[in-house]
Amino acid sequence: MRRLRNGLVIAPVLAVVWAFLVAIVVSVGLSFTTGAAFRPGGIGCVVLGVALALLTLRGWPRVLVAIVGVILGGALMLTPLAPIVTGAGVGAVAFGAGAAMLGLGSALPLVPMLRGLPAGPATRHEAEAAISGFLFRAGLVVFAALVIIPFYVMVMTSLKSQGALLQNPLDFSIDLTRGAELFRSYIELFRDFRFGSYLWTSFYVSVLTVLITLMFSVPGAYAVARLRFRGESCSPARSC
Repeated sequence: MRRLRNGLVIAPVLAVVWAFLVAIVVSVGLSFTTGAAFRPGGIGCVVLGVALALLTLRGWPRVLVAIVGVILGGALMLTPLAPIVTGAGVGAVAFGAGAAMLGLGSALPLVPMLRGLPAGPATRHEAEAAISGFLFRAGLVVFAALVIIPFYVMVMTSLKSQGALLQNPLDFSIDLTRGAELFRSYIELFRDFRFGSYLWTSFYVSVLTVLITLMFSVPGAYAVARLRFRGESCSPARSC
């Protein structure tokens, strides 16, 4: 176990897993926004993560590590060892955005995550600090993805017509040239189905429920707070 408690072991492992997590998030985000094909690549994430981990252990500044991450990530995406594999028809803008987000997302959080980890045997505190920092950031990313992705899918599908959804259900991009036609579903919802009146009814019921609850609970709480009973002045530290 002590042999594994080494910066040259912990840092590359954490960096590879973090790079793969960032590649998943970037791939899903670009696929949703552009409708093009993106998927994470395992070998490229290993190469990118190990390189960034070694640079961080050597004490490189955060900015330089981020620049190397963007350049290396973009260069690897042009090879079969791509950390993000792109499909046919991916434009230059989407490709550049993917390389930039992958490099910055992998490098910028990695430096404070591995800060204090030596390039050699590490103490238990140093190893636990690096692992806890990784778990904290990974948890935030997973939680944000679980919240944002369903909300994004819900909003994007509500802005598309039924014909567009039937034609390509997995295309979550929107056509901004439609103008106000994008909000046709919302206009029909409030104009034809009186959804606004239902919202006001829910608001009135919620407010009245809170007021009635407070009307009965506040006097009861005040009466209990003012209640005097035998043994009230006794404390656990002394006998009655």
